[in-house]
Amino acid sequence: DRMSRMERFISLGTLASGLHHELKNPLTALSLHIQLLDERLRGLAAAEPLDDLLSVLKTEICRLNGVLEEFRSFASLQRLNLQPVDALAVLDEAVRLIGPQAANQGVKIIVSTPQTALPLVSLDSQKFQQAVLNLLINALEAMPDGGTLTLRAFLETGHLIVEVADTGVGIPAELGKNLFKPYFSTKTQGTGMGLALTEKLIGQHGGQVDFESGPHGTTFRIALPLEPPRDEP
Repeated sequence: DRMSRMERFISLGTLASGLHHELKNPLTALSLHIQLLDERLRGLAAAEPLDDLLSVLKTEICRLNGVLEEFRSFASLQRLNLQPVDALAVLDEAVRLIGPQAANQGVKIIVSTPQTALPLVSLDSQKFQQAVLNLLINALEAMPDGGTLTLRAFLETGHLIVEVADTGVGIPAELGKNLFKPYFSTKTQGTGMGLALTEKLIGQHGGQVDFESGPHGTTFRIALPLEPPRDEP
């Protein structure tokens, strides 16, 4: 299964490079000319009624750029920069980043770590943090009216285990099989790439992501081997 996913990523990488090249330049030109148009219309009497139209154009160009960049990030198989990493420090930073959003939503964050220090783990800290952040953001989106987000880290049979649990309404069983597919989403906002990207990044580390869900919430579980993965071409 992992080999099949990696082959799919390689094919997507070729497609992403072509799309990025073909779409990025016209998007940049559009953005520049809309900005020039906006500046020229500022001095005209008719400028005020056009503000909403220009705002929509700018927003949609930003959205297209965002979709394009997310697709390239997902499809790209960049070589990992593996270093001995304090995983708990990376998790603490991820929690700090989502703290303001959690507070605005009335979500309580609980971080549970073992009493004994965890060993350093061979990770690409930036990509590992990105994978965890996607799960934390996903958990917040499942609790728009408040709840509890629990982050756990511990060792189990030669693996570092990271669990992200929410107290949302859960994921319907019929949707579970599609959850890690690119562009699949049960939400009206976002591109549906967060979980797919998390699975890819953890897979590159030789790890796995799975989940359990019920009416009282969902728990995502990352399992990363303590031994670094073999370098693959």
